[in-house]
Amino acid sequence: MSTKGLTPNEISYNTLVNKSPDYATALKWFEEMSTKGLTPDVFSYSTLVNKSPDYPTALKWFEEMSTKGLTPNEISYNTLVNKSPDYPTALKWFEEMKREKVRPDVFTFNTLLKKCNTWMQAFPLIEEMMQSNILPQVKPATYTLIALEKLAKKNPGSMTELESWLRQNPPTYEAWKKLFQQLLAVKSYFPKTYTSPKPNPKAVFSKQIVLELIEEHRVKEAFKYLKKMGKNSRTLVVIHSEWNKLREDDNKGILSSDESTLKRNRILDRLLQFIDDLEE
Repeated sequence: MSTKGLTPNEISYNTLVNKSPDYATALKWFEEMSTKGLTPDVFSYSTLVNKSPDYPTALKWFEEMSTKGLTPNEISYNTLVNKSPDYPTALKWFEEMKREKVRPDVFTFNTLLKKCNTWMQAFPLIEEMMQSNILPQVKPATYTLIALEKLAKKNPGSMTELESWLRQNPPTYEAWKKLFQQLLAVKSYFPKTYTSPKPNPKAVFSKQIVLELIEEHRVKEAFKYLKKMGKNSRTLVVIHSEWNKLREDDNKGILSSDESTLKRNRILDRLLQFIDDLEE
């Protein structure tokens, strides 16, 4: 572009920041953007927050974004929740997100659930999810089951407490009914001496690996993993193409935040259904 005499704009640099393979490269493009007299926007800062290697770095960019008068979006807050060193810190960002009228999504809740250390911390989050309109938008059971399984591993022998709570709080959504049925069905999966063997992604295809990548917002890596494991069917190609088109539209600012979230959730729902249909 530059060799043709064309001047890169904010969209050009935001795309480079977003597609950078690592934080250092993203920072290089971000800094060059500023030296060219271009003003970084919410997307520029949110992408840097997301690519930050650790919580202190992410927090630095988040705070700078706020001092510039920019309003953080759900990506910024979700990243801080995810990178928080502990549950109290993650909960602090979750509460601030709601105070600032930024609506938590299924990724926010599931990331926070992963940070929980006890079922008593998780119960209010589960109740809040059930009372929201988040669940029907994407398929929550697989994401949330993984988070709750991890919590069960932290608290071996605590399933009785969970069952008691479920009896007192019957789920109202079909998705949650299915989730709880699954969870209770595998309660023997968590004996007191339970240790989880880690599958080898180079040799064996594992649904859990790809689902955790999606849950951690590493959708690009999830697509790469599926292709590497020979799951690159025509259906996956179409879903991947739709995902790339959405990212392009986001970079160009074509879609509103609500439109982007709706399209993202629909694409992820199709991707999750595709994964559910695969054989391990």
